[in-house]
Amino acid sequence: MQGWIKLHRKLTEWEWYTDIPTKTLFIHLLLVVNHEPKKWRGKLIGVGEKVTSISRLAEETGLSVRQVRTALDKLIESKEIDTQATHQYTLVKVLNYAIYQDKAVDERQTSDTQDDTQVTRNLTNERQTSDTQDDNKQEYKNDKNDKNDKNEEITNYHNDDMGMRSQLKELIKAKGFENLTSTTQSLCVQYGLYKEQQV
Repeated sequence: MQGWIKLHRKLTEWEWYTDIPTKTLFIHLLLVVNHEPKKWRGKLIGVGEKVTSISRLAEETGLSVRQVRTALDKLIESKEIDTQATHQYTLVKVLNYAIYQDKAVDERQTSDTQDDTQVTRNLTNERQTSDTQDDNKQEYKNDKNDKNDKNEEITNYHNDDMGMRSQLKELIKAKGFENLTSTTQSLCVQYGLYKEQQV
């Protein structure tokens, strides 16, 4: 078996997290269910499903048969899984598997993070440029002969600052503040934009 699965940190808040047999079985099921449809004895076994048996699950997890049955009952009751048992096998289906492991969601999140990171880099670069311009503005204050340059620098600084505020506002509107990277959130708070969005 190759590949990996995603486990969100919110799993630590899950109702069965401290129930070791139930947690063990659920994580095991996430690891072994199909990540793509497969045929088994002429039947199509879908994504998030696995043909197995209680005794096989006990063997694979190191749990007793009784612990596996109890854990399955708890997972069914809390609507984490569904099972269809026959006298030959048990089909286990992880409900909401697409939410836990969906590649499309992962690719969108990766893409959004990359977009967000690029915007953050651009905004940081603009801010650094603005800070540099601000430093230059201080130098111009000391030189009375370059009054025209000083006024131009102040205007550029103000325009860059307003452009950055506009980009941050658009980003908050498009993605929502809570979906931004922490660096971008810090810039939003620094510019007082988060409070504006809450009002």
